Amino acid sequence: MRGSRKGFTLLEMVIAVALVCVMAVVLAGAFDAGLRIWERARRFGGRETEMVIALQTMQKDLRNATPCRLAPFRGDESRVDIPSVVRLSEPPTAREYMGVIRYERGANGSTLDRVTTVYRQPEAVTESRETMVSSVDKLAISFGDRGEGDRTPVVWNGRWDNPSNFPAAVRIVIGVREHGEHVEQRRVVVLSRR
Repeated sequence: MRGSRKGFTLLEMVIAVALVCVMAVVLAGAFDAGLRIWERARRFGGRETEMVIALQTMQKDLRNATPCRLAPFRGDESRVDIPSVVRLSEPPTAREYMGVIRYERGANGSTLDRVTTVYRQPEAVTESRETMVSSVDKLAISFGDRGEGDRTPVVWNGRWDNPSNFPAAVRIVIGVREHGEHVEQRRVVVLSRR
């Protein structure tokens, strides 16, 4: 009759150690992937998100530009004035007014601000300012002109002063310095012929 055995055989120990090693490798890989995802989310969740939202808002405002003699489309390398119909939600009903949406560097030069000017009446002009991106390191706006024909190449200028027409496209570059590195977002917005 055999007695009860105490302990593990060498084969059982090798299998147990191999299983623990495989589990450690899988857990270390998952932990490393989680750290990379967390770092990416932390980095993207900061100024880059502000820049993406600002560029999307600028694109929407540029595409909604409306010709107006009161406020022509104009701009230079650090600002753009976009004539637009502005909807104000005021009690009891929402109303639309002619206005200008301007993107420019803030008073201290380190923010990108969206300034909305609404012309309710000649005497009643209201203005509101919203900071879109804080800690702006670079803001470059250029305006593309196609000339007369659709087949002519776009010529980029750092200024737009043609009150009778809109540019064919607007190129926007926003940059910030975050965690010691320079991060940029770029967008080219094509405008319809008006």
